This record gives sequence, structure tokens and C-alpha cells, in this order.
Amino acid sequence: LIATAQPAQICPGQSALITLTVSPAQKVEWKEETTLSCLDCLTPIATPSVTTTYSVSTPDASCPGGTSIEIVILPQPALNTPNDPIICPGASIQLNTIDQSPDVNYTWTSTPPGFVSSSATPTVTPVQTTTYKILAEGPVCEIEREIKVTIAAAQLTANADQTICAGSTATLGAGGEGTSPLIFTWSGPSIESQAANTAVARPTQDAVYIVQMLYGPNCALFDSLKVFVKPVPSLTPIIGTPSPDDTICAGTPIILKTTVTPANSPLVWDKNGTTLPGGMGDSITISLGESDSGLPITVSTTLNGCTTTVGPISYNVKRCVDIPNAFTPGNDDLNETFGLVVSGGNVIIEEFIIFNRWGQKVFTASADQQKWDGKSNGEDAPSDVYVYYIRLRFPDGKTEDFKGDVTLLR
Repeated sequence: LIATAQPAQICPGQSALITLTVSPAQKVEWKEETTLSCLDCLTPIATPSVTTTYSVSTPDASCPGGTSIEIVILPQPALNTPNDPIICPGASIQLNTIDQSPDVNYTWTSTPPGFVSSSATPTVTPVQTTTYKILAEGPVCEIEREIKVTIAAAQLTANADQTICAGSTATLGAGGEGTSPLIFTWSGPSIESQAANTAVARPTQDAVYIVQMLYGPNCALFDSLKVFVKPVPSLTPIIGTPSPDDTICAGTPIILKTTVTPANSPLVWDKNGTTLPGGMGDSITISLGESDSGLPITVSTTLNGCTTTVGPISYNVKRCVDIPNAFTPGNDDLNETFGLVVSGGNVIIEEFIIFNRWGQKVFTASADQQKWDGKSNGEDAPSDVYVYYIRLRFPDGKTEDFKGDVTLLR
């Protein structure tokens, strides 16, 4: 058996043709080797990555024979290049970290074109994604390699400036996109919480907030927004006269007062969602009906779009109307007239009529005479039992009818 190789010395990545001569002709068997093109042929192609000895035998021969041949891998220039790195805009990167060998020539080019170098370890600062190609030529072998350097791209935009009222919170936000991962961090005064690309802050004065977005290989972008803080007017608690702790009669005048800062700021008084008329000053006088019992009363003021409200307070209101069942007109200044006894005020008599036992009208109230003095047609009415009908209108606008009898005694 005679084995030859052409060539017997190769550079990494090359192949060699092995020629085996067998006499007499018979079956051959190469030792199992994954870098041979076939294991039972006379001309296998070898593609070793390291220096390798290949062995062959004639297993079916009466006297089995064998031989071997060595394929030598010649040294090639050494390179240590990054594996298609991603870098931040403006960053630099060294394309090879193995120092220059005196017997090696280096030729660097780029796509897009513009970079040429003969250095073994050039450093580049690309302004766009660029592919660099190196041809390193040694005494016998050479090596070619490409390195794609990608510029990490990103965009960051903080939301528009905003204005809040003192004591309120501002929601800070930003939009960003780019090479992941994206990590947002907000900085500025009185930040209460952060989540994803948003934050919540409660500044006490005008403030600037800066958002940082980390992306790609720890690259950073920055943007900012402003939060303007407007002053909020102040109000003291509502003081009511009579006190809200007291039960009052329907129609009783109530004085409500507060103090506003800045002074002379307009106020809005509100009862259960309805604005009370005539309440632009720091005090207001109102009357409540029975249906107003327990309803909330508040006062608010607005300055530059910022509103302050105090309250609510409420009153327990009852109707305080009494109708006597007898009177004694006779010029003795005691029980001289018959009519309503109203505690509170602002109760309007819409109709008040008295009839005698025969159904004859003996008295009709007027604006000038709200009570019966016991006279009919200018004469003293006799002692008797009389029937009355009264219709009242209360401060809440509701009306109620009262019917009954009263005894006139002389």
C-alpha cells in the first residue's frame, strides 16, 4: 500500500487529495474519520482542522496490510475579533486584539466604503452600521474575516410640559423605542413612584424632570419636561350661626362664614350640588326648609384654575308651626287674635280663611292682616267654634294645608 497526498501541507480551511495505490487491487478501509470524504475509496478528500494522520488497511487480504499518511495544517495569522458587536452611537471599538506579527500583512476595508487600514489592531468609531473585512496574509497562509459593527438605535421623547395645582400630582411620561432592553429612570423632586416609562411626582414648586432611557449595550438617551405649580387659594372651615350642632326651625336665618386667601377671591356656596344665590362673598345668609335637613353645604373658591373646597356642614331642620285651638279677644292684651305661631321665619301664608258653623266666611287673611281679631264685618263675632283653612309655603318651596277648628271665647 502506498499513500500520497497533494498537498501534504495545507492552510486551515483547505483540503488535500489523498491517493492510495493498492497492488493487487482489493478492498480498502480507512479508519473512521469524519474529515474524509469516503472510507472505502482510493482517493478520499481530507479536510482536517488540525494536523491529522489518516490510517488505511486491506481487511480482506490473506495477509492484511496497512499504511498511513499525515496531513499537516500550516499556521495562519492569528486574529481575535469581536463577534458582530452592537455599540452605542459615538462609541469606539477595537477590531482585533492580537498585536501585529512582523511576517503578516493586514488589509482592512469596509462596507460602506471609507475605511482602509494596514494596522493589526485598528480602532474604529463608525457613524452607521458598518461591515469591516480583514485580509491577514502570512508567509504561507492567509485568513479573511468580516465583522459587522451595529450602531444601537433609539428615540426618546418626554411628554409635553404640564401645569398642576399645588398639592396635586403630575404624571410624567415618555415615549421611547430602540434596541432592547429599554429601561427608563426619572429624576427630579418629590417623585412618589415609577413604573415602566412613567412616574408620579408631587412638586411644591416649578420643577424640571429628566428621563433617562438605557438601551442596547447600556447606551443612554435623555430628555426632560417641566411641571409648573400654580398656587391654590385657602379657605378656613365654615362657621355657622346658629351652630350646625343645633336643631333649627325651618325658615330660621342662618349666617355662614369663611375666610379666603387671597382676600376678595370669589366664593361659590353650594347646597347638595346646587349653587346658592347671592353667595359670592365670604359670608352668606340662607334659610332652610325641612327637606334641607341633613343636606351638605360647602363653599369653594378658584384661582388660576385651582379650586379649594371646605365643608360640608349640615343642619337638622324641623317645621316649627303652632296653631292655637282657642283665643279670647276682649282688649285685655291676652290671646287677642287667632293665627299661626311660627318659629323660624320665611313661612308664607298663601291662604287663610275662617268659616262659622253655617259655612259662612267670616275672615280672609291679607297682606295687612295675617291674624283674625274676632270681628266679622266690623262687628264682634259671637263666642262659638269656628273652622279654619290655612295654606302655607315653606322655605324649600313646598306647601302644606292645615284644617281645624278654633274656639272664640268672650
